[in-house]
Amino acid sequence: MAGINQEQSAEDGIYCDVIDGILMPPFFKQKRSEAYKAWTVLPDDIYITSFPKSGTTWTQHVVKLIKNNGKDDGVNTDKAMPWMEEAHPDEFKEMQSPRMFKTHMPYNLMFGGAPATSPSKFIYLARNPKDVSVSLYHHAKCFKLSDTEVAFPFSWDLFFEAFMTGQNHYGSWYDHVLPWWENKDAENILFLKYEDRKKNPRQAVEKIATFLSYNLDPDVLDSITQQSTFEAMKKNPATNWSWNKEKYTAEFVMMRKGVIGDWKNYYTPEQSKRMDEELKKQFPGTGLEFKFEEN
Repeated sequence: MAGINQEQSAEDGIYCDVIDGILMPPFFKQKRSEAYKAWTVLPDDIYITSFPKSGTTWTQHVVKLIKNNGKDDGVNTDKAMPWMEEAHPDEFKEMQSPRMFKTHMPYNLMFGGAPATSPSKFIYLARNPKDVSVSLYHHAKCFKLSDTEVAFPFSWDLFFEAFMTGQNHYGSWYDHVLPWWENKDAENILFLKYEDRKKNPRQAVEKIATFLSYNLDPDVLDSITQQSTFEAMKKNPATNWSWNKEKYTAEFVMMRKGVIGDWKNYYTPEQSKRMDEELKKQFPGTGLEFKFEEN
């Protein structure tokens, strides 16, 4: 995560690098960014996209199960759908089609150009910013930069201020979500909300299958829905990030709660009010709204 001092963080490379004006994870350097500018998208590519901590792993798992007709092959999600920013594009030269990738890149910086004019398909999952910020806070304070340093060794209050000003990986949540929403009607973009898929997971699974042109039997869709519940994924070594334990402190839990409304345990009334006001300011007349409670 970005430190409170943005310039220092970018300079020393501990917390982030600034790439094209966006604070990026420390492993995504300028040279890698330049290499991706030559990226060529393919017609059968599938890109799982989101702002961090918005339900990306769930989308990856569902897509993998859809492509396997409901069968879990045991391959972890990041092997099945590599995180593009974490690898050099040359690593994907021999990758067989159809290629599937995970990325958190903003719409205007998406590898291969503007998604709406791309021949590939993009699934974007958006989550309400209050729960995103809390989940991202827990992730950042447990991500190890070394044996003695974590990405964000500060309080929730300081993290909240950083989040509100876009001083976090991938920049402003508002700037990240809105362009995808504005292009949601493109035939090759499926825009989903975390809260909607939480309320009706079977419907979300079916939407993804239809979008990817898979006509699956109802019992297969039911099976995929069951295999992609929070409880099932928390127990599944292919989805619970157990293969990444060395990158995090002992208290890290990838599948932490998966609920709507955990933000209430962290946000003060004043912080909640500020976020509400910022949403009204950022999204006037867009029709983009989020649910902040289970019911």
